Amino acid sequence: MAVSLIIDSNCLESDRLEQFLAASVHHTAILTDYAAMEAYKKDAIDSIVSRMRVLAQFPAQVVVLRGTQYVCALRGRKAGLTRRMIYSEATNSFAEFCRYITLAQQGDAWHRKQILERESEAVRQLKLVEESGADITSYYSVFEKQFNEREKKDIRLSKPFSKETLEKFVRLVAMFAGALYDEHPHTGRWPKPFEWPYTFIYRSSILHYLHFFQWIRNGSPKSLNATKVRNDLIDLNFATYATYFDGLMTDDVKLEALYTEACYYLEYLFTPALTRSWEQPK
Repeated sequence: MAVSLIIDSNCLESDRLEQFLAASVHHTAILTDYAAMEAYKKDAIDSIVSRMRVLAQFPAQVVVLRGTQYVCALRGRKAGLTRRMIYSEATNSFAEFCRYITLAQQGDAWHRKQILERESEAVRQLKLVEESGADITSYYSVFEKQFNEREKKDIRLSKPFSKETLEKFVRLVAMFAGALYDEHPHTGRWPKPFEWPYTFIYRSSILHYLHFFQWIRNGSPKSLNATKVRNDLIDLNFATYATYFDGLMTDDVKLEALYTEACYYLEYLFTPALTRSWEQPK
């Protein structure tokens, strides 16, 4: 059976990934832009070669996705959605890329220069993520005001939502998704109602609220370390992508829990009673 998993950065060098790919030629490792960025860290050349060591053994089983900004701007049309996320050129040339980075490690000047330029761009992009997360506690303070004390107690105790709270959650996610959609530099007109649950921005909004619930359970800290916030935002990115494929390979227990919880709410959103209201008018 074909299985396609989003690979968290912490699993790129793992025996678990190697065993997954070796188990079947129909198993696929899906790489996001943030997995690539995180591979270009300190000592970029040695780092990227090390991070790609396992995948280099199975280049035909690696799929590279387009950048998140591009994916955020995709319409929510269900048919062919994951196919439109794939960066075909990078996927088809992955084996060549692995040869490319090996040459850089062996001292080839031109290839080393290219890797170091990619490192600079990756560092710049990660810095932007860190800056964008600087006010996350402000956002979460706003989120907190949207729930009453009883609801927040239920969140802290991980109790199931009442029907009313669940409906509120759905409304709040939609409002937050709309705000993010308006702020995004590459989105055009809003998706149609039946497209929203398939858009990356909507699913990312679900993950942001679920991360907020974790924040509540941890005592609503008034300040968070900038690097931790950046890492959390990247984790939410991995989990969001995973909702489109067959799952997520990660060693992060909290991230795995977020992904599982997101799948639960998506299953609720796609119940027949709700999806009927999303059907395109005849």
